[in-house]
Amino acid sequence: MCWVLLAATPPKDVPVDVAALAQPTNAARLMPPLARALLATGIPDPQTRVELELVAGDAGAADAVIRRLNVFEAVDLENVLNNKDPFGSWSDALERFKGSTSLSVNDAIRLVAAYAPETAGAPQLIERDQRRRFAVQHVGIRTSDGVTLAAVVVRS
Repeated sequence: MCWVLLAATPPKDVPVDVAALAQPTNAARLMPPLARALLATGIPDPQTRVELELVAGDAGAADAVIRRLNVFEAVDLENVLNNKDPFGSWSDALERFKGSTSLSVNDAIRLVAAYAPETAGAPQLIERDQRRRFAVQHVGIRTSDGVTLAAVVVRS
């Protein structure tokens, strides 16, 4: 992920009390307005935009962006939203920024993006996108010795 912010003056740090975000109720209340403020900076990267739109509570905008991704980009994003991102998760982000009361704009974006798998909209977005892109069948395959194997067949 790469963010480029063009401005006449360097962006100011974003006030974020990371310790308060460790409480799930605080995070659920504080992350959406932070995501909306960061989206206003003009996030060019589609994956990050989807993550921030989910955190901001705009699943429709997230869906509009994910529709424009190719299959490989969408599957990569779905892995991130399933919290299978090898580069970090919400708990990793909280640990990374532990004790911070302000973050650079890029670090604030990383923190908010890491929260995306925690949102209620993430699983629904993944399910809608997978139904749109793939035909999934659960089948049983009977072997010659009478054993039935379960298989998932995915076609695009």
